[in-house]
Order: sequence, then structure tokens, then C-alpha cells
Amino acid sequence: MFSARDRSLRGRRAGRRPCESTTGGSLRSHRGGFTLVELLVVIAIIGVLVGLLLPAVQAARESARRAQCLNNLKQIGLAMQNFHSAIGQFPHGAYTDQAPIGKATEESWGSAWTVFILPYFEQGALHDRMLFGEDAKGAPTNNGSGWQNGYNYAVVGAVRITAYQCPSSMMLQRPTIGNPSFEPPNMSPNIMTNHYAGISGFAVPQIGAQEFDLIGFNEERKAPRAQFGTASAGGLLFAGGRVSIAKVTDGTSNTMMVSEQNDYLFGSNGQEIPASTGLPYGWLIGANKSTPARLDHPLVTGDWRAHQCTTIRYAINQKGPWPFRNEFSQASSDSAVNGVGVIGTNNPLTSAHPGGVNALFGDGSIRFLQDDASLRTLAALATRDDGQANVEGN
Repeated sequence: MFSARDRSLRGRRAGRRPCESTTGGSLRSHRGGFTLVELLVVIAIIGVLVGLLLPAVQAARESARRAQCLNNLKQIGLAMQNFHSAIGQFPHGAYTDQAPIGKATEESWGSAWTVFILPYFEQGALHDRMLFGEDAKGAPTNNGSGWQNGYNYAVVGAVRITAYQCPSSMMLQRPTIGNPSFEPPNMSPNIMTNHYAGISGFAVPQIGAQEFDLIGFNEERKAPRAQFGTASAGGLLFAGGRVSIAKVTDGTSNTMMVSEQNDYLFGSNGQEIPASTGLPYGWLIGANKSTPARLDHPLVTGDWRAHQCTTIRYAINQKGPWPFRNEFSQASSDSAVNGVGVIGTNNPLTSAHPGGVNALFGDGSIRFLQDDASLRTLAALATRDDGQANVEGN
């Protein structure tokens, strides 16, 4: 039996309101949430954090891409050294299909160093399938191995050699070309581009149609004002010839061999110009001359281009503005005047890396060359025997 006091307590408890506590206090009922001001503050803080984090993420990604680019050049450098060990010379920068490369009986558009080092690049099987101035039965022809050669296009058309393409570059694997002669069946639609240019040497720069001298530099191995610029033979990789280490009197560690050429240039009207070595034709094409360019050569006005190579005349990453014109039905500069354009011989070294380009030297070492390197420095580094091995700390 409950006492009167117990019944009174039970009654009061039974009648307690839901918000009352057992101690007689009350609990205030409400739902948590953000005000509009608080929400805006949180969004602003998140935006600031993302803004601070994004550059770091982008920098980390670029660092990884630049490391891959360095690795590409290291692989190329190792193949060059192996080639020299086997042959006693570095490869031609570019050449026809005549001896000692192939069986052609006349000059035609042959191949370049990008093809010649394949056997020393774990791509020997690919190289062995290609033809150089011959047909499938070994009979001599003059078809040209690097241009309009349907057989070789079929062999390499779908091949992508990652070491020939910088991951930072925005240049396409196979750009869309407006000129019908660059379309199938003349060109394979899948053939890749090459992002690295062999260094043929240095030639005096040019402003408009006027060349100017570089004090302390004299280079006579060049074809002045050739069809698409000025081609030198003072470097390590040039058209129509090849050199041994013994001929590199400045020292292989002081002489550039390969560097980057894989970013867009800009015309005077703001037009983007896709300009890199061999761009319209892919990575096979070399040269159509079997002798090096020389100042006193009787054919100085001919086509002395060496695809997959460049003769340096301008500053690193000098991307514009260049005089704009259409060349081969596409955006270009006036390569006939200054050697810069979609097929120019003197396209500057370019990259998408901030501040400069990666460069492979004759001894296999890699350096990062900054945009502000002087033309005098570039002249010394691009020339194998000018006696100017050390300038501006290089």
C-alpha cells in the first residue's frame, strides 16, 4: 500500500510536462543550424583554403611532370652514348636515305636521330621493320623513309614512344593540319610528334630582315637565309653529317645535344602558332640533303631544314610576338625571313615548364637552362668547338 505522500509524488510525476526534468528544472527545446552569415563565412574560409592548396597541388604535379621530362632526356642521352660506343660517332641529326643510312641513289626526305637511335633505345625491333631507300624486297628506291612513305607509316603509325614527348606540353600527339598534302594517304593520322630537338648549332639572330653580329662569336658552317631559316652544322646533331667526341673540343659537358621544343608561339595578332621540330610531319622525317650546310655551299638558297633539329638564333622561350602569316594553310610566322614558324629551322627552345627548358648535354648530363640565358651563352653551349666553353657560369 502506498502512503499519501507516495501517491502525491506519483501524481506529480505522472503530470510532469515533457520538457520538465526530474529535478524540477526545464529543458529548452530547439534545433541547431547555421545562420546565413555563418554559412557565408564557412564558404569563404573553404575558398581561401582551396586557393592556398591549389597552387601547391599544381606545383607538385608540375614537379612530377618535369621529373618525367628529365627522365626522357636521360633515356635519350643513354641511347646517344650507346650509339657512339657502337659506331664511333653520334648519329646524324637528320639525313637522306643514301649510304651509310640506306640504299637510295638520290637525295630525298630521309629520317632523323629519333629513328637512328631506336636500336639503342630498346626499340631495335621497330627499327628493323623500317625501310630506308629500299622496297620490301631490298631493291633500291628513292621513296624517302621519313616523308610520304606508306610502308614506314604502317609500321610506326600507332606507336607512341613516351620518351619523345614531354608530359607538361600541351602540343597534341598528332595535330590537325590544314594542308591536304599532310593528310592521309600522304601522312599517317596516328603518327606521333616529337617534343625534343637536336641542337645543330647557333647562328646570329635576326631582327626583321636584318641580321646582327654577336661579339666574340663567328660561325661559318651555315647556310645564310636558306628557304626556311639558317641551318648550322656547328653543334652535335645536324643535317648531312655526324661527329665523334674527339671533335667536341669544347667538351661534351659544355655542349648541348638535345633540348625541348614543345610549346606554342604567338603571332603579332595574338594567334597561337603550334611550332616544334617536325611538327607537321611527325617524328620520322629528317633531311633531304646528304651534306652539311655551309656558308660557301652553292645551294644556300635551298631547303636546308633538319627536322627533329634546330639551329638556335633566339632566346629560350621567346614565344612572341612573331610576324603572323598563314604558312601551309595554318597559323605560322614568316619562316622564310626569320626561320621561325610551323616548319621553321630556327624555332626557339620552348617548354611549358616555368622559367626555362631541360637540356641534354653531350656527356649525358641534364641541366635546366633558364629563360634569361644570354644569346652569347647559348652560342657557346650550342657550338662544339668555338673555344668558349665557360661563359656566364656555364
